[in-house]
Amino acid sequence: MSQPATAGEGGFLGLPARHTTAAKSRFVIVPGGYEETTTYVKGTSRGPEAIVAASQQVELYDEELSNEPWKLGVHTAPAFAFPKKDPEGAMRTMDRAVAPWLKKGRRVVMLGGEHSITLGAVRAAKRQYKDLSVLHIDAHADLRQSYHGSIHNHACIGARIVDLGCPLVQVGIRNLTAPEHRMIRAGKVKTYFDVQTPRPRPWSEVVSHLSPHVYFTVDLDGITPALMPAVGTPEPGGLDWEDLLGLMRALFASREVVAMDVMELCPIPGQILSDFVAAKLIYKAMGYWGRADGRNG
Repeated sequence: MSQPATAGEGGFLGLPARHTTAAKSRFVIVPGGYEETTTYVKGTSRGPEAIVAASQQVELYDEELSNEPWKLGVHTAPAFAFPKKDPEGAMRTMDRAVAPWLKKGRRVVMLGGEHSITLGAVRAAKRQYKDLSVLHIDAHADLRQSYHGSIHNHACIGARIVDLGCPLVQVGIRNLTAPEHRMIRAGKVKTYFDVQTPRPRPWSEVVSHLSPHVYFTVDLDGITPALMPAVGTPEPGGLDWEDLLGLMRALFASREVVAMDVMELCPIPGQILSDFVAAKLIYKAMGYWGRADGRNG
């Protein structure tokens, strides 16, 4: 296991304080425990805390990369409150939380929380990177124009990203409505349906549809429930661990990932598999990120 956290060292990975300073850390963890529009199982507001807690059990040596990504520094920003009953205000809050770190050139990882809040982070990235595209792992297309009376429902995040003018590439999709399918068929979104994506998975082809600068968003229900049961809207099928690593290798090797998020963890008391998989996924991404940036730990 990783080194246990001591008093005051409760951030991502539980690192000693000298490796978590805001001034020197390459990676910044931004908690986004927003939950207003969940429509099945609730509890995503507890996702960031559960991921951070599980991360403190992740081994710090990456045997694939033969390095220790944590040595690049990992700062965990403090949690903050979102305005109640004000979805647009919540998006602005998330935007303001992410934008300063992007301006400083940090690699930002936002933890959710429901998927709707991704919009605020993507807005911040889009202002800085005009050619921004988005790679979206999910079980659901999330292309509804509105749901339950809100354009900021978690089922609408894909549509809101398209509204920003960001090319959107989706992977793992296996649940959608007829209008969403028509939007995909019209060419507004590049979607790789889970059942139609052959093995070996064509990850190089997937990445080829992305611009040089990419925001990477992971709804955890895009992963097979065998690895990720703790989500609010689970779906049979999905990506396994090797799928995730293969896609991330292809992505980080050929595009500049400016920020990413890991969303929709709905912790199950007494069951820590999902929490740990989410934390491990983030640490693997940090390793690929560091290698791409030429800053191996």
